Amino acid sequence: TLPFLLTKKSGSSQYLDGLFADSPVQVGWLLLGYAIVFGTGVFGWSFALPRMRIRSAMRLSLSVMPFVCLGLFAINHSAHVAAPVRWYITAATAWLECWASCSLSMGCCSALLGWPFSLCSCFTMQQTLRSNRTRNLMSTPEYDLAILGAGASGLIAADFAVQLGARTALLDKGPIGGDCTWTGCVPSKSLIKVATVAHHARIAARYGVRTSEPVIDMTVVRDYLRSTIQQIYKPTEPETLSKKGMDVLIGTTRFLDPHTLEVGEQRIRAKKVLINTGAEPRIPNIPGLADVPYSTYQQIFDNDRLPKHLLVIGGGPIGCELAQAYRRLGSKVTVIAERLLPREEPEVSELLNLIFAQEGIERLSGRAEFARTDGEAITVHTEAGKAAGDLLLVATGRAPLVRGLGLEVANVRFSKRGIEVNEFLQTSANHIYAAGDVIGGEQFSHLAGWQGFQAVRNALLPGNNAGTSPAMPHITFTSPEVAQIGLTEKVAHEKFKAKGLLIKSFDINKVDRAVNEDDRLGLIKIVALSNGIILGASIVGERAGETITEIAVAMRNKLKLADLAATIHPYPTYSTGVQLLATKMAVEHAFSGASGRILRGLSALWR
Repeated sequence: TLPFLLTKKSGSSQYLDGLFADSPVQVGWLLLGYAIVFGTGVFGWSFALPRMRIRSAMRLSLSVMPFVCLGLFAINHSAHVAAPVRWYITAATAWLECWASCSLSMGCCSALLGWPFSLCSCFTMQQTLRSNRTRNLMSTPEYDLAILGAGASGLIAADFAVQLGARTALLDKGPIGGDCTWTGCVPSKSLIKVATVAHHARIAARYGVRTSEPVIDMTVVRDYLRSTIQQIYKPTEPETLSKKGMDVLIGTTRFLDPHTLEVGEQRIRAKKVLINTGAEPRIPNIPGLADVPYSTYQQIFDNDRLPKHLLVIGGGPIGCELAQAYRRLGSKVTVIAERLLPREEPEVSELLNLIFAQEGIERLSGRAEFARTDGEAITVHTEAGKAAGDLLLVATGRAPLVRGLGLEVANVRFSKRGIEVNEFLQTSANHIYAAGDVIGGEQFSHLAGWQGFQAVRNALLPGNNAGTSPAMPHITFTSPEVAQIGLTEKVAHEKFKAKGLLIKSFDINKVDRAVNEDDRLGLIKIVALSNGIILGASIVGERAGETITEIAVAMRNKLKLADLAATIHPYPTYSTGVQLLATKMAVEHAFSGASGRILRGLSALWR
């Protein structure tokens, strides 16, 4: 088409004579130069195009095309322009056309310009197609945020990131849900439910209801646990999560560099990364332990037989919950621990120890020194004595899961205590965040979920939110439940040495609803500043988990004792216990010292 236009005389289809209408032979030199410039440009495209997104290349091509048309028009109508200017116009048009020619059809059309250019064009287009094919097959998906770990923290974080419009990848070795769903909160609370039913059947005669001794079928119990797990897991299946707009990739994950991760056999890149890989059972260094059969929380919920005698090493939340559950199912239970719930208030530990003793749970007060097998029995020795049983549960805490993640190549500092983060959950690599159990500290599903949300907020939005909160409640689901939030009395005295503190507690049997429920052993304790600001609280009672939430809201919003006292609570509920204690503390403080004398004086005058 171009040679025809350049050499044709003006007529019906062309207003002006072509540039070389009078000397058509010379058009060959122009076309040779055009072909060289155009061919060089297309050859360069063969290297640039594979590194561009297809959409970007098409936009560039369409943007340049109008200028190509203008250049061809200028060439065709430049008969009266000086020769150097015509050559500049031709060269510029050739360069513009090679920018626009990033398709196979343009290459085929350009091949008509002559065999040298044809060979060059076909070669470069072939290389471009081959490079594009390789790029499509071996491309590395890019994400705004990659989340390592699909437990409580990862699921909440991914959901929030998708709502923010971020392209999100959720990575997990599987199955989705983490410890909480499969080996933690869900099966343990389901087992506690079964144990409570059995316990109520045994004590029903106390309330005038006579029943026979319950028979425990652990196979059916295990099936019940699995059914509750599946019901809670179903909304988090990969297919369901994908419909929300996130990519779910299952496989062992590790960093290849600060922005590249390998998931199974696939690689991805991410601008920001959130690590919440959770924790794993911490196994104590007890001589002989490796040579005896034992379970941790990862195996105990698959147990299909009721042991005659369960040994539990560890007096923390996991050990206490499962010890009481198995005792109520009918097993003899011995807990080997220096103290039950050592992080709680001393009176809480003593109260739980009394309750366990009443239910027939034995305790060896001391550390396990060594373990061995005696035939089919497992024996654990301590300085306080020894105990033998047919099932051993090791419940000595959990260790952050940092092995095999390739954190070194990602420039993320970590230790056996977990990944190091600042107050905003940011690691030593600025674009990488960490949340939940993997950073050490308190290990609770609700805390992990809250931190996952905060980490995504800090990664994808301006500003920063703190990754910790003083109003962080935790609950041990024994019977009665043990709930605690904020500072204990001892920590409060250490932190506020120069300030007055208001500390008071009373028995749960002063709460009418607790009496109705025959919940006779328990307490409510509040620690506050002299101005009424609440610093912490502990509750032991059958509804402690629900009751502590009111204090969590108060602490989060800096409400005072007087605010709790002035709020009308429905009767009869466990929460009225919080109101009663807050009222007692606020009134006693108001009537102490000079303020009390003034109030009594005003009352006397008014009477």
